[in-house]
Amino acid sequence: MPSKSRPASNAPHKRAASPADTSHSAQQGIGNNALQSMLAALNGSDIQREGSLTNPLDTTTSTTIDQVLQQSSSSGLSAAVMQHAFQPKDGAAASDDSMRLFVPGLNTPEPEASRRTQIYADVLQESMVHMHNGTHLEAELPYADQIDYAVALMTRMGVKSSPLIDELTKLLSANFQQEVPEDVHLLLYSDSTIAGTQAISKLRKGEIARRMAALAPAKRRSSRQQIAEQVDELMRKHLFVELHGNAVSDLPMGPRYLLWTDTEDPLSHKALPWSDQTLGLHANNRDDNPDAVYVDYDGPYKNYDAHNLAAGGVHVVKETLRLNGVSSSQELHEKASRGEKILVPRSVQGNPRELWNPNNQ
Repeated sequence: MPSKSRPASNAPHKRAASPADTSHSAQQGIGNNALQSMLAALNGSDIQREGSLTNPLDTTTSTTIDQVLQQSSSSGLSAAVMQHAFQPKDGAAASDDSMRLFVPGLNTPEPEASRRTQIYADVLQESMVHMHNGTHLEAELPYADQIDYAVALMTRMGVKSSPLIDELTKLLSANFQQEVPEDVHLLLYSDSTIAGTQAISKLRKGEIARRMAALAPAKRRSSRQQIAEQVDELMRKHLFVELHGNAVSDLPMGPRYLLWTDTEDPLSHKALPWSDQTLGLHANNRDDNPDAVYVDYDGPYKNYDAHNLAAGGVHVVKETLRLNGVSSSQELHEKASRGEKILVPRSVQGNPRELWNPNNQ
């Protein structure tokens, strides 16, 4: 959803376009290679990077999930992922063995998207990998931002998948197909809350189906509930998901969720037609998932800058952790799950240099 950006970089990217279904067009006399070139030119190079991990040392380049999985055979999956992490510039990041991935929102081309990832790593003092959410803005198409919105709407409605959904599902599935899954901390912002939760849903369904297929046919029906419970328990243990500026109405079973929502965020609080619900989830519009914790806060900015994670939200997160005497979002979730009260700070100082509208005070 809305994620205002700075001008796009025209630097060449090194991820090839994804193969397309060109069977119909090929019959009309257009070869597969020619059609792929046309589609790549139409979408722009930023879209071609969607679902890849940005190189923190050279943000014009990235690594595909397939390449990461190849690397993981020798180094382990977490190590293969975290070698692409943006490191906090001031001080050492907390040492743990988990994968920590940040996925941004719409309308944010590279390298601006990864520039903001560096901000989040610096403020939270956490190593953080950037998985790119491609935009049509870089292709300089008419109404490119609206094309992004249209694609997001179709994705939210379940009409289509996306490279981001597919690549994130591939990575998560590879993790949960290991004998012992590794811990994953997934940070989703704005539009990526849609893609991320859909990837989680696909992960869960796929993992249940994979385990069912390993059983004798006669045992599958009677074992389905038990297998679903096993998968949910594994996901609850190894997958922790934070959502910021969310635009979702459903949280798939399995993971633990922590939802941060600015009470002034017009996106999350946008009223849905013919309903008393809002576009996103928050304390007054909860999902029925028992593993979801909601933190509603009054951030430093109004209007769409209340949706601005770099200007306001990430600073609220930092202060909330400090105020509650915890060092991580996972610890905050644990505290809330024990029934302890979560203290929410007021009058948090944001970063006005990151405002989309500098006059919006």
